[in-house]
Parts: sequence; structure tokens; C-alpha cells
Amino acid sequence: MLSSDVGSEAIDEIERLLRVLLSELVARGITANVPGLGWVPNPVQPAVRRGPRRLNALLADIIDGYRATGAEHDGLVSIFMNARDDDTGAGMSGRQLRDEATTLVIAGSETTGNTIAWACYLLATHPELAAALYDEVREVLAGDDAPATRPWPGCPSPAP
Repeated sequence: MLSSDVGSEAIDEIERLLRVLLSELVARGITANVPGLGWVPNPVQPAVRRGPRRLNALLADIIDGYRATGAEHDGLVSIFMNARDDDTGAGMSGRQLRDEATTLVIAGSETTGNTIAWACYLLATHPELAAALYDEVREVLAGDDAPATRPWPGCPSPAP
């Protein structure tokens, strides 16, 4: 998403911020979705309170740095900077760029792991669906392993 010239310190800080912010989002999601946990006190850590502001500042600094150099950079942020509205020809504002970068940074972090965790949670809370899924997998695979080239019923076959 960002070009390699951003610097390892900025990237490391963004990764640290994401770990803190995502751990809080997961905790809030669990608390909101598990009956009875909403009353449990959960003091917000100072790092969590400061995290969004710091992430915004880091991304704004990166975007400002890209603009200041005027050089072409690799990465999605540069693509966004060069994008123009079809009707007006206007580019994205600094805030729009920062918001898009924030969305991509957060969306690209641990999405697979979180999806699998929630799928396991939902299967655990709906044993009838877990049993149906198990039966379907057993029927489709017929005792074989599931190779990556074997499509599930109803899914298109992979390209040769």
C-alpha cells in the first residue's frame, strides 16, 4: 500500500498501532455480541485512546511527504493521489486520502484470522450448522484431502 521509501520506523509504528487498535476492536466486538459481558468494566488504555490520532497523523505525514517531493511513488496511496473525478477532474483531498489509506491499512490487517475466528465462534454457538457443515465436507471429500484445485460444488473450476 505504501512505497518502500516511507521508512521502516513509520511502518513499524503503524504495525504496533494496528495491533493495539485491532485487539481493542476484537474485545469490543466480543463484549457487544456475548450476552452479559456488556456490564464488565473495560477501561480504555491510553494507547487505544491515542492510537487513532497517531495513525491519522502518521498517514497524513506520509501523504504530505509524497506531495512535497512531487516524485512518483509505488503503492496505492500514489494511485489515489493521481486519481481524478470523472466529472470534475478534481483529485482527493488530504482528508480523503488519509481516510482511504486508514481503511486499507485496517482492512488489510488480520482479516483472514478474524474471519476464521468468528466463523469458529458462530459454528460453536450453532451446533446444528456445525454438524451440517461437517456432513457436507465429509460427503464432498469422500475421505480425500481437500486439494486447492478441487472446487466445491457450485463453485467455478479454477483456471487450468
